[in-house]
Amino acid sequence: APRLYSDSFVLNFINQMSKVGLTTYAGSVGTSVRSDIKSYYMDCLTETMQLYDKSTELLLSKGLFIRSPSLPNLEKVEFVKKQWFMLDVFGEKRPLVAAEVDNLFANLQRNALGIATVTGFSQVAKDKDVKQFFLKGLEVGNKHIRLFRGKLEESKLPAPMGWDSEITNSTSHTFSDKLMMFFTSGLISLSVGYYGTAVSQSPRGDISAMYNRLSLEVQMYSEDGANIMIKNGWLEQPPMASDRDELIRKKNQL
Repeated sequence: APRLYSDSFVLNFINQMSKVGLTTYAGSVGTSVRSDIKSYYMDCLTETMQLYDKSTELLLSKGLFIRSPSLPNLEKVEFVKKQWFMLDVFGEKRPLVAAEVDNLFANLQRNALGIATVTGFSQVAKDKDVKQFFLKGLEVGNKHIRLFRGKLEESKLPAPMGWDSEITNSTSHTFSDKLMMFFTSGLISLSVGYYGTAVSQSPRGDISAMYNRLSLEVQMYSEDGANIMIKNGWLEQPPMASDRDELIRKKNQL
């Protein structure tokens, strides 16, 4: 099939996915007890660190790396003196702190990359329900980008551009609907996790409230995707704990 995305998009995509891998593999190391499993995840983490390093250096050498907004150097330590630092939801807002800027910029960038990915998927999807699911994802993602960009602009900070121009005009069957649905579901799950992290690192009340609201929207969108995958027999059931009540009922029926 003809290519669906440009080289610069693919390179940025690899860079973003390597960041995801660093977080996920580090968490897997921390939850593993068996020595061979720990060793395996440590190897995965090392390889992913190398992938992130190579992709970042290549982006920098090609002039494609998107830098986050810079903040003034800290000249002295200051302490919060009033409650409005965290709780002023409706009044005049204080400037964003570094963690809030970083999360807004990163979530905007991830959404922009996700929108471009889903736009390409919507061009090549065969099933009507799958295509409509991707189109709804574009609506959700664009709304979130507008909100993140608005928060950055309130503090006179720049926001990254989108990736729409990096998608080709191909409508050929490039990926299966099952693969695209599975991958998009994974991206949705990541969004919920990143929004949760942003809530914990955003002292400003309006920022954390925004993330909580958007997280609920993403979860509702995720349910639509799960229904499509169940309908088509694509959703694999993960390992589950034993249903003791069901076992007891079966025993009583014998």
